[in-house]
Amino acid sequence: MGLKAFFYQINHKIPNLNHPDILECYKISLLNYKNLPPIEEINNREENEHHLDPFAGVRGIDIYKKFNDIKKDKDIALLDIEYSLEFLDQLELPKNRRDKKFRTNKAKCIKFTFPTSENYLNLILVWAGTEIITRENIELGRARIALASLSKFIKDIDVETPDLKDTLINQLYEITKENHKPVKGINMHQEFKPISEGGLSYWSKKTHRWVVGKYDKKSKKFIPPKPKL
Repeated sequence: MGLKAFFYQINHKIPNLNHPDILECYKISLLNYKNLPPIEEINNREENEHHLDPFAGVRGIDIYKKFNDIKKDKDIALLDIEYSLEFLDQLELPKNRRDKKFRTNKAKCIKFTFPTSENYLNLILVWAGTEIITRENIELGRARIALASLSKFIKDIDVETPDLKDTLINQLYEITKENHKPVKGINMHQEFKPISEGGLSYWSKKTHRWVVGKYDKKSKKFIPPKPKL
C-alpha cells in the first residue's frame, strides 16, 4: 500500500526530482523514452518538501538481532522487573483485595527479608535464571526506587555492542553465553556441541549468539554452521 501511494503522488508532468527515489525512477524512464526532457530542465520544487517513503516506513527485521541471546535474556529480565513492580503495588493493598496471580506467583526480583513481615524486602538482580546481586532489608517505601533504577540499568545494556569492560555487564554476558550453550540432551549429535567439546557450534561475538549447524532431513547429512556470523 505504501508503494502504491508512492506511485500515485508522482506528478507525471513536473516530477519532483528532489525526491531521491523519484529521481532514480526518472533516470530509468529516460533510458526507455528518449523524448522526455533532460533532468536539468525539470522545474524542481523546494528541496525541503516532505519525501514520501516508497514503502510507508516499513523496515525489514535484522535477522541476526532477532536471535541475539543477550537481547533474549535482557527482555526476560525486564519482564521480571516489571512484574516485581506490579507485585509491590499489590503489597499496599489488604491481602483479600490482591489479585490472585500475585498471591500464587511470586516475584523473581523480590523476597521478603522476614517471613512474618512485608515491610522489608530483599531485591535481586536476576539474569537468565541466575541471582546475581541481592540488596537486603530494603524498606517497602524505597523498593520501587531501587527496582526502577535496576530497570534502567538493564535497559541501558547495549545488546549489539555490550560494554564488556564493565565487570557486571561482562558477568551477565558470560552467564548468557553459558545459559544458551547447545548442550541439550544426552542423545544430542556431537556436531551440535561447542567446538571446545568436540562439536562445530561456536559463540559469535559479532551477533552474540551460538551459531549451530543443522541436519538436512532429505539427505540426512549434517550441514555445518556458516563461519564468522
